[in-house]
Amino acid sequence: LASDPYFGDESSTPHVSIRFHRPEPPGADVRKLFHEEIFPVCSPEFAEAGGRSSAADLVRAPLLHLDVPRHEPLIWPLWLRAFGVDARGSLPGPHIVNFNEAMYAAETGQGVSLGWRHLCDDALAAGRLVCHEGEVLQTDWAYYQMLSPAHQLSDQARAFADWIGVEVTSE
Repeated sequence: LASDPYFGDESSTPHVSIRFHRPEPPGADVRKLFHEEIFPVCSPEFAEAGGRSSAADLVRAPLLHLDVPRHEPLIWPLWLRAFGVDARGSLPGPHIVNFNEAMYAAETGQGVSLGWRHLCDDALAAGRLVCHEGEVLQTDWAYYQMLSPAHQLSDQARAFADWIGVEVTSE
């Protein structure tokens, strides 16, 4: 199940889950997998046309704004301030309520979006998106593996949880 909102009560949570969270979620069986990093991404064509050069230049480019209240700290004004750019006032560009839609808009040359390292690495590797590696902000958000205290884990669930840990550390 992929879901942005959290589940209801403890009994309805999955046995093993991965959550994007800040700060570390409470619980006895929580394992931090990795921190998230954010950086500007756009299509190679948009970058070639001069739509992406430096952090200071971005305030004049069409920015793709991800409007998800839960992730408010991962927005353009925060990123721009981290790189010394005054981000007061209105920033140009459309507002989008879904990360995948924001990435699609960036891939199709509609502007510059903030990419999250672990969610857009494949698009970067395939050349559908480009970024400037020098402008990476490590956030205090991270991905955590959580084992539900409301469920007795089966051997298969425990093996699955262990496998995730091995996969993350082998990257």
